[in-house]
Amino acid sequence: MPSKILGQVRPANTSHAVIYTVPANTETTGMVLNIASVDGVDSTYRITQDAAGGTPGNNFAVAWNVPILADTVERVAIGPMNTSGGEVSVRTSGANDLTFTLYGTERLIS
Repeated sequence: MPSKILGQVRPANTSHAVIYTVPANTETTGMVLNIASVDGVDSTYRITQDAAGGTPGNNFAVAWNVPILADTVERVAIGPMNTSGGEVSVRTSGANDLTFTLYGTERLIS
């Protein structure tokens, strides 16, 4: 199965935004999150991965308050998921500072 864009978001505020929810009967692997600083200012980001979906918090952190310089791009690998309704969420320290694009491969499971 080829890799594809699983989700894309540019948060308009500093709340967590769900970028991807695992569909029913699906395993998602090879996830890579591209983070682009697009607003010309230094920022920070958070990434959470919760197998059950729910309120993002540091107990589900993949990355927490990581600094990113203005006008740069970072990539973060994210582990596989196979729980229906599991979520990957992102957050930025400033509205519209960052664009997040999640790539990965989905495969139906029985």
